[in-house]
Amino acid sequence: MEKHRSDTPRHSAVRVTFLVIAAVLDLLGLAGLVVGGLRFTLGPIRVSASNPARVFFLAAVAWMVADAIGRPRTRLVLAMLPLLAFLVAGIAESPPRRVGDAGEYVAMALNLSRGAPPALSASELATTTQRLTSTPGFAGTPLQCPLVGRDGRQDFVHPWLYSLLAAPLVSIADRVGIHLNYAFAMLNLLLVALLCWWLIRNGFSAAATLVAAGPLLWWIDKAHTEVFMFVTLAFAMLLVQRFPFAALLAAALATAQNPAAGVVLIAALASALVVRPRPVSLTAVAGALAIAAITPIYYLWHLGIASPLGATITREMPGFRVLITPLIDPNLGLLPYAPVLVILAGAGAERVPRRTLVVCLAAAGALLAVFAQSGNVNHGGTPGMSRYGLWLLALMMPFVAEGCARLAVTRPVLLRVLMAVSVVFSAYTFRPEWLDRSGASPNWLAETIWTRWPALDNPLPEVFAERVSGRDGAPAVPVGTSGCEKLLIRGDGTEAWWPFPCQPKPVPEACTVKNALCYVNAGVVTVAPLQRRFAFEEATDHAWTTGTMNRFAPVLSLLGTTPRWLRVGGAGARVVDTDQIELPYVVQGSSGLAAWIRSLEKPVTQPAIRVKVAGPSIVQFWHPDTLAPEAKPMALTGGMHTIAVPRATTVLVMVTDAR
Repeated sequence: MEKHRSDTPRHSAVRVTFLVIAAVLDLLGLAGLVVGGLRFTLGPIRVSASNPARVFFLAAVAWMVADAIGRPRTRLVLAMLPLLAFLVAGIAESPPRRVGDAGEYVAMALNLSRGAPPALSASELATTTQRLTSTPGFAGTPLQCPLVGRDGRQDFVHPWLYSLLAAPLVSIADRVGIHLNYAFAMLNLLLVALLCWWLIRNGFSAAATLVAAGPLLWWIDKAHTEVFMFVTLAFAMLLVQRFPFAALLAAALATAQNPAAGVVLIAALASALVVRPRPVSLTAVAGALAIAAITPIYYLWHLGIASPLGATITREMPGFRVLITPLIDPNLGLLPYAPVLVILAGAGAERVPRRTLVVCLAAAGALLAVFAQSGNVNHGGTPGMSRYGLWLLALMMPFVAEGCARLAVTRPVLLRVLMAVSVVFSAYTFRPEWLDRSGASPNWLAETIWTRWPALDNPLPEVFAERVSGRDGAPAVPVGTSGCEKLLIRGDGTEAWWPFPCQPKPVPEACTVKNALCYVNAGVVTVAPLQRRFAFEEATDHAWTTGTMNRFAPVLSLLGTTPRWLRVGGAGARVVDTDQIELPYVVQGSSGLAAWIRSLEKPVTQPAIRVKVAGPSIVQFWHPDTLAPEAKPMALTGGMHTIAVPRATTVLVMVTDAR
């Protein structure tokens, strides 16, 4: 239980300051809402309220900081109010859109809201596809899936329990005429509010603040199961000591939505059965198991398999790096994205009841082993942090709650500072408005480590290759950072392939084995962590070995000094944009660039690249393997130019200074 000491005058002044900021921002947001946008200048100060929803969100952040700095609220309504305002403001600011597998959940909820099964008939599939195509943010949603049952109806990869819960709200949204995404946002809001209400009612108001203004924030408006899984898993751990049957029920609901949570159910079940003097009844256990079995029984009946998700996992002994990736990986890990929550969890570990401690650690260890079997570690549907890390955070909630309670007594000032920092950090990092990462470049932390201290982190090959290349799914290997500080090289059975223009050198025999992957950290070679399910493209047109270096002499002679791999549109890149082209590989030097271009198989329009040159330049098209010219050179003047490239083929485009 939290028992903060009285506020000092300094704390009160800081809190009042943030409350004033929140009030001023709310007034600006209201003014912008009334007049349709507001802009004015007061000397050197420029004020803009052109987007009222954004202003209201910033006001909610200031209110949350003020609430974190102050003493815990004694009245439940007053404690819940800033949390709900913060979450609602985040939903209002974020435009409705599809993220990850949201299309599946919306399609199933639409069917269920009409009293139909979660599986779609051919006509329902066509109608739903057309409906989503005309829904803002959901255009182009893929719904075709090979999971067709005995009755001709098509299921989806992910279970339908979450969609079933959203179905009544979807029905209301459909009738009222509002965006279907808001039905899921309302369900998510109710789930988070339930968890925060329980925490506050049991004396853990600081933990409730950190839940609302934490990594869970980004998913609050998404038609995705992360909020549902977080809340059910958190309740499973929070209730396992005092209310074992309720903990079983929460774990069973999580398992029904995602079979991976079955390990949490097993841990909670073992605890409930062996603890004396009040083990749960066998009837309660049977009820929980029946709930968990709802979706497997359905899929066995309809498809003949226990779960469509089974095809997405491997069954092999995981390596150490695979196990700890959701915890410590700079791009995906819980620690880099929720450091305050991890610190508080550590502070509360010794206060957690022994049974809860054992169950939480057992469940977390089992989940890490399950996550290690995933065939898509560097998944989308997230702004950065792995969704698996979110599950682990849910299991840590008893630790976080007790850590807050401990610091509230022993270090109240430190707790307030940590909470304020976490609120601001999460409001920026997990702002619902931010787009899905979807294979984008490494985050700031990873890029800093990989370019300055590359040996400090050797991630899973999938994470490094997809993050560096920006290609989500089957990236080309070898690949490396722009300045060749950290490279992922590939063996072909005889020698190792290096990304051009990073100069190859002899490597240990282990790195020349067929499809062996090794890291080169500032020139030092080390074997990459094993990841058997990592599928990659064996790049050869923009890669070289110690035996094929002479092949690229014509290219190097035109590029000039300091050739570097560059991302399209990056700082200083001459290739500004592409159209109807897969992610090209661009190397740029002081006097020119080489771009390996591959157009889409079925381009809608003429594939093209847009380049920006400072002065007279020459464009040449070369065959990527023979490096022989395939067309007459073109002359360019300084400025921006759109260059058409051949359809459905790979070609090397050379843009060099005129000589």
